[in-house]
Amino acid sequence: MDAEVLQELIERCGVHEQLGPVGKGWGIEQTPGELAAFLSAIWPIQTVLEIGTGYRAGLSCFLATVLGLQATTIDVIEYPTQTRVPEVKYLVIRDMQGRVTRPEFWDTFDLVFVDANHTYESVKADYWHYRRFGRIVALHDIAGLRACEGVACFWREISHTRAGKMRKGFYEVIADTDQRSGIGWEVR
Repeated sequence: MDAEVLQELIERCGVHEQLGPVGKGWGIEQTPGELAAFLSAIWPIQTVLEIGTGYRAGLSCFLATVLGLQATTIDVIEYPTQTRVPEVKYLVIRDMQGRVTRPEFWDTFDLVFVDANHTYESVKADYWHYRRFGRIVALHDIAGLRACEGVACFWREISHTRAGKMRKGFYEVIADTDQRSGIGWEVR
């Protein structure tokens, strides 16, 4: 899929106001150019597991309703029913005692997109738990801006050699703008 076409679709739907055009107000929480380049690089895919729904579920909504993918999104909080779209499967991963649980899946996904708690410990735990369920595993916010230093540190740890070179099977896109967030991924 063409990155320019994807970026136009993302901007039309709308991203978070700090990242670019608000469009229709979907609140996609990824920088449009980065997300478009990433999706173009991994295309074609059919199934996505998003770790961290976000405040408007913008990414899963975009992937399901615009691109026609099967999207499942999980978070520690219940997503408001009135704002859900029927094309997305929403899961809560907090038990009755308030503990976070990391579910097991019987199926695998083409893409696992990790964008939940951004501390080093949390992103590391999410990555190692959910990695086995995805053919492609991506981390959002690898640029380390806006309180995302934990993601950047963990990304460098898994994706680069001690000499600073990118490991085989790892890729990244980081825009050259103030709104950059960065998406890094591993193709397994």
